[in-house]
Amino acid sequence: MAGAEVATPIERPGRPDALELTLLAAIVLIGAAVRLSHPGVGFLNMYAARDLFRALEMIHGEAFHTSGAEMLYGGRTLGWFLYALLSPPLMISPSPLGVQIWIGILSSLALVVCHVALRRLFGVGVGLIVTALWAGSPIAVMMARHLWNPAFLPLFNALALLFLILWRAEGRRWAFGAFLVVWGLAIQIHFSVWVHLIALLALRPWRRDRRQGWWPILIAVLVLAPFLGPHFAREIATGWDNVRSIREQTTGFAQVPIRNMFSAEINPTALSQLRRHLKVDLDETIHFPGPEGGEIEVPHYTNFISCMDTLRDENTIALPLALAVDMISWIMVPLFALGMAALAVLLVGWPRRLARPLGEMAVVPGAARDFALVIWIWLAGTFLILAFLKLEGFPYRRAVPSRYFQIWYPVHFIPMALGLRLTAQGLSRLWRGASLPSGGLHWCHRLGVVAGATVAVLFVSQAALTWHTLHTKARTGIAFYHTGRRGEPIANVGDKMRLAEILVTERGLNLTAFRERLTTDGLYASEWHEEYIDYEMRAQPLFTTQPDPLPGIRYHIMEGADGCFPYPSDAVEILHVDDVGLLRAVTFRLLDPTLVIPRQIMENGYIW
Repeated sequence: MAGAEVATPIERPGRPDALELTLLAAIVLIGAAVRLSHPGVGFLNMYAARDLFRALEMIHGEAFHTSGAEMLYGGRTLGWFLYALLSPPLMISPSPLGVQIWIGILSSLALVVCHVALRRLFGVGVGLIVTALWAGSPIAVMMARHLWNPAFLPLFNALALLFLILWRAEGRRWAFGAFLVVWGLAIQIHFSVWVHLIALLALRPWRRDRRQGWWPILIAVLVLAPFLGPHFAREIATGWDNVRSIREQTTGFAQVPIRNMFSAEINPTALSQLRRHLKVDLDETIHFPGPEGGEIEVPHYTNFISCMDTLRDENTIALPLALAVDMISWIMVPLFALGMAALAVLLVGWPRRLARPLGEMAVVPGAARDFALVIWIWLAGTFLILAFLKLEGFPYRRAVPSRYFQIWYPVHFIPMALGLRLTAQGLSRLWRGASLPSGGLHWCHRLGVVAGATVAVLFVSQAALTWHTLHTKARTGIAFYHTGRRGEPIANVGDKMRLAEILVTERGLNLTAFRERLTTDGLYASEWHEEYIDYEMRAQPLFTTQPDPLPGIRYHIMEGADGCFPYPSDAVEILHVDDVGLLRAVTFRLLDPTLVIPRQIMENGYIW
């Protein structure tokens, strides 16, 4: 591998010119507009409600939670930073819509951080390409509409990448401590950021700069101590209860002890999920082996299928546009493969006639091989973990959740940008009959018109499809499909909030009535596992303070007009029927006090 690259003095990136700033502003503005549009479209499940409720308890001084969210294989994440991260919008209002807007703001900020990081390593062109592909990615925007802790990871991924580049490529020793702080905060959000630390260790920080000393580590420890200190103090006081929970207990739907967390067989959905994060995928059904042979078809919860069905029914011009985007986006798969292959050549240093010019793609060629290693670890390592993760379910194995791939953003767009750059250079070589260009040319000349036009088409078309998808979800009321129950739609969190507001402020529902007088056709019963509406009720100021409704007044929530209203028509007097999106709430007076309808459990066990 020696000799594959020639070390050169560090080249500090110049100030951005007007063209770069204009293009970056356009990309970020469009990406932010998509991320902040239709904040009511999204999925609030019981786990997100649990975390929001704990954050509210800390805001109001009712409790101090030293540990974070429960993990799939037992125990809880370290520290309480997740609740601090949720607090800014909750201090204004307990509504989850504010949290969705907050996620959109942080995701938009991540786009800027992404470009700032990558322009310092691979140049302005690659920085803009990666930022544009990320800004317009439909699956990236849809995953941010799950109000779960992984929705915050992309910003911390971008920050971790930036500080790695500043430390390793530019020799800024303070960035090493900044990286440790970012990682220490991110591990309190979701355990998948272990890959950040592995990427750092692969760079062998103990051998890079002996002058660095211990001060960056010391400062990082001091910054993280307020968040992690209470967690470890409680662990010591309880005899390491959290560690024991991880080692001995099982939690979540998988019900798999940590000692059996990996399977010998690859999950059949892993490759389809990989493809879904590389290109637009409008055919999102997931196929599982059936329990008695054959296959079971389950809709994927990002719900592009529902939007396509709506487009076909309406017969609008958006349908051919969506199909064209699906076809055009296939180019991202070979570009990704080409970029990963180029990074592999650079990593192993063979063949040398290719490795040398590939190393010169970076602004700092001496750092190119290191970051080829980082990218391979980040992408291939996490994919292999996810592909063999043991996820059991009934009646079929659970799909590898798309949200687990949040740890990829924005790193998996880097090979695509490099692949596009190499393609443009190859076309230039064929056109001029010259050798592979290597430095000295302005970035826009090297990328050429073909690369710029390709990125523009991908960015604009995918951003348009993303906006139309959100708009369609808002109109139809279907946020996602529930993979645990075939074909069952999940209502938008905005519709759930609106229905809760009507029931509480206009129909007189309060906490006591919720527990004693509210029934359901199963839509928000415990059998749905993840879907509840109690947090949305809790977010209404009058829910716990207003008096009980009049005797005999009852409430029933059902799945729209097609839902089941189990009460005989001669035994009730219908007072109000409220339709919001997929949901219907019936307020009625029970005329026969002897009539008893079994009430299903609707309380979220995490927050009551």
